[in-house]
Amino acid sequence: MKCTLLCPVVLDYQAGVPDASLSGAAYATEACVYAEALNVPSVVLGPGTIADAHTKDESLAISQLKSAENIYLTVMRSKE
Repeated sequence: MKCTLLCPVVLDYQAGVPDASLSGAAYATEACVYAEALNVPSVVLGPGTIADAHTKDESLAISQLKSAENIYLTVMRSKE
């Protein structure tokens, strides 16, 4: 995996988030479509757990949302 600007930001930030993890997953997203069409690397990330995603009672802890917000803001403010 080629590590672009986003990867170090996520890796650095997750060190301060107890339940954060960096892993692969056996599901599909449109990220590969955008990456190929725009010729840019892509990373899929977000708060919550995949076990809870798209379920009837899908939910998200506010603390996870705030952690994700901080990661997104850090990425948007960074310069490459």
